[in-house]
Order: sequence, then structure tokens, then C-alpha cells
Amino acid sequence: MTKKMILGLAILAGTVSYAQQPQQQPVAEQTYGLLGQRYVQVGFAAVDVNHSSIDTYGAGVAINTPVAPNIDVSLAYAYQWVESDSDTNGQALDLGVTYYLTEGQFKPFGTVTLGYVWPDLGDELTWGAVAGFEYVASKQLSVQVAGAYEDNFKKHNDGDFSAIVSANYWVNEQFAVTPAVSLIERGHVGYALAATFRF
Repeated sequence: MTKKMILGLAILAGTVSYAQQPQQQPVAEQTYGLLGQRYVQVGFAAVDVNHSSIDTYGAGVAINTPVAPNIDVSLAYAYQWVESDSDTNGQALDLGVTYYLTEGQFKPFGTVTLGYVWPDLGDELTWGAVAGFEYVASKQLSVQVAGAYEDNFKKHNDGDFSAIVSANYWVNEQFAVTPAVSLIERGHVGYALAATFRF
């Protein structure tokens, strides 16, 4: 398992739920789902590493803002640590750009990311791609399903595929909770929980 995989999971809500609300859309759209919103997220994640007893954790924060209709930008920071192995601690900064459509209750989207990782053992530039859809079940509840891939610019063969399912529930007009589960290549499983603050 690579460091960038864990760092990416720690900011799951920031890199999967990254789209913002263009001001030109109807006001009613502003309360539905995560795509099409402007918000800040704070999240925590853990990875169950396949065939290992090592505990791996991450925490991160992401801020998101619209730049044009249906085009959104996010900036996310994450810190990752591996219990009992301080040599694999690290940090990451990711910039994401998203394009999405609205087709009734479904919102298909695609994202490209560019990141910089500086773990204790070295640093590297990373890139990623995410594709999926959001289903808006109600004003409060939405679900996202996505597939993702992330790699670095050095080796080009050290990447990880993952399948991600997340839900978002708006407790009120400004606050939501966002749990997520990620099935990661090589049998790893990730769990994440984020608090979302809309502004």
C-alpha cells in the first residue's frame, strides 16, 4: 500500500465530494446533495490494511468553491500516520477540478487532481482521476458512487484503483455528516467520516 493512497483517503470527502454551487443555478438547488455546494470539510479516516495488523490513520481538511457553472475547484490538506512506524508518516496537498451535470436526481461527475506528497521518506508529485455519480434522494440525503485512480509522476506504475461509496446527510442548512467506505486495490478497506460546513 502506498502513502498517497492513505493520504487520499484521509481527504475522501474533499476529493470525492468536491463540487460547489454556481450562483447562476436556482436557489432550490443549493440545499440538495453535495455536488453544487460551497463548503468546508474536516475528516478522519482509517485503512484496514489487507493481511496486516498495522493501524493506519489520516485526518484532513478541504475547502471548495465554484469557479464557473458546473465547474468546481477544491483544495485539500491531509496528514497520515502509521501506528508504531513513525518513518511512514506524511502530508499531502491536493488540488481538484470537477465538471458535473444534473440529470434529474442523478448528477454524473468527473474530477482530475494534482497533488504533492511529502512523507518522511521522500516527496513526490501525484495525479488522480475520479468518475461517478451522485443520487439525490431528498433535500437532506444524497449518495455518491465513484471509481478513482491515483499515481505519481515518477514511476507511473505505483497507483491504486478504488471504489468509493459515500452518503451525505444535512442535519440543518449549514451542517452535514458524510461517512464513506472505500474498497482499495490489493484488498484494503478504508473508512472515513467528515463534518461538512456550508457557507
